[in-house]
Amino acid sequence: MRSTWRRLSPLLLCLAASEAPPRAERRLAGNYQEVAKLTAADAAAGDNFGWSVAIDAGTVVVGAWKDDDAGSDSGSVYIYHMTDGWNTHTQVKLTASDGAADDWFGVSVAIDGDTIVAGAESDDDAGSWSGSVYVFRTSDGGATYVEVAKLTAADAAAGDGFGVSVAIDGDTIVIGAIGDDDAGSQSGSAYVFRTTDGGLTFVEVAKLTASDAAAEDMFGGSVAIDGATIVVGARGDDDAGSKSGSAYVFRTTDGGATYSQVAKLTASDAAASDIFGRSVAIDGDTVVIGAIGDDDAGSNSGSAYVFRTTDGGVTYAQVAKLTADDAAANDYFGRSVAISGDSVVVGAHQWSIGGTGVAYVFRTSDGSATYEQVAKLTASDAANNDRFGLSVAIDSGTVVVGAHNDDDGGSNSGSAYVFSLPATYQPTVSPQPTVSPTTYWDNKKKRKDNATLLIIIIIACVAAGCACGCLSYASYVRLAKKTNSKLDEVNEPVVGYVLPAVPSAPPLPPPLPPLEPIKAEAVEMLTESPPPPPEGWFASWRATPTEPEPEPEPEPEPEC
Repeated sequence: MRSTWRRLSPLLLCLAASEAPPRAERRLAGNYQEVAKLTAADAAAGDNFGWSVAIDAGTVVVGAWKDDDAGSDSGSVYIYHMTDGWNTHTQVKLTASDGAADDWFGVSVAIDGDTIVAGAESDDDAGSWSGSVYVFRTSDGGATYVEVAKLTAADAAAGDGFGVSVAIDGDTIVIGAIGDDDAGSQSGSAYVFRTTDGGLTFVEVAKLTASDAAAEDMFGGSVAIDGATIVVGARGDDDAGSKSGSAYVFRTTDGGATYSQVAKLTASDAAASDIFGRSVAIDGDTVVIGAIGDDDAGSNSGSAYVFRTTDGGVTYAQVAKLTADDAAANDYFGRSVAISGDSVVVGAHQWSIGGTGVAYVFRTSDGSATYEQVAKLTASDAANNDRFGLSVAIDSGTVVVGAHNDDDGGSNSGSAYVFSLPATYQPTVSPQPTVSPTTYWDNKKKRKDNATLLIIIIIACVAAGCACGCLSYASYVRLAKKTNSKLDEVNEPVVGYVLPAVPSAPPLPPPLPPLEPIKAEAVEMLTESPPPPPEGWFASWRATPTEPEPEPEPEPEPEC
């Protein structure tokens, strides 16, 4: 019986595997396509178009902080609006009403709906490099934009760098001032402005500083906002060593009248010179922070960290560390980060090695428990030193990547690339076999019926063996009668007659074993889950011929 089971086991395993329930498996494909390359209509060498980018729905904003319309490095901002999937788009150019040389207008940009914000970090209204921020609005669907406000800090001073970073959500604007010195030189701060009249005017409602602020923390070098939560990067913080970096989370519970620090975020593996906090982004309960100096794959290879809150922002926990699948030294992965829903974009501009630059897209399918790299974005006309990836932005399925050193309009004129998922794109689900509700694995009645069937087959085989033995014995008896032998004893010769030599009768078959142990063993073998067959067994079994070939030796039985 055991020999029979060994011969049948490959077939039974094959049957079981074909009926096994499908494993839940999702394969997330990037599938991003470059749909547009944006350049300024008046592009010129050294403009650095693409230094900053932002997107909201069908509108993309690109900063060119070294454009010289109002003097060398006065800066400008370009707006692109599309209505037909980027087959065509319109362009609007913004400049500051009081633009002047070295203002750096456009060094940072942000957009939400009809409102655009542009930082001029080096504006000098309150002294050299004191900084300012401009607010523009459209009332005609993006055809034109009007400057509605110029924002400066209430305590503005030379060297503050107010406007080095900007973010907007609804009625609230956040502005970083990396050089503010309330707690020492370049300790940094961030300012919160709000409008209560639909954007006609903005009022400073809060100044944010770190609870443990110190000189050279560079708090405010990056900012992000979503709803009641603000994130501020402090890449020079030294909790884990010089320039290890950190980020701070602030929340308001009174509609933006006041903000309180609720968390300080640092990397679980923080180390000196990681520059954690060089970039920050937030969407809902998830915060992403870039650390360009992390060295997991070599010096300055970079990484990005994902934090999440599950208690409404009271606490944040690190849930993932993102690195490129082809990470290498001096990639500066994490120079820019952006998030929209389940997708995170991380730029790696490779500036110190003169690389082309890359942007990576990661996606989560389990509520931010894990992230998988689903796309690596590069420019279709990539060239060394383009610095593709220094800035990134994402909104739903559209990603914008800046390449401020691209040279289509002259050396370092710059460009920006738009990548998009197809309109009908859905994460690919691996096909699985259709499973009947009454499969072998989850139907106890069928397992019992199969066990009974196997027992019947075994009994039939034993009975057939017994019948063959009986037929052999009967044949011998008939032979003995033909030779006039006595059959009192099968093996005793007839007296007075020399019986020709006849083979001895075969021994009787051994008694049948008790059926109950056989039944129990069969039921046990069928009810226990066989081990999964090795990978590739089915193709190998199917390839084995059912009959031996005419010339070669027959192949061995398939083994699982």
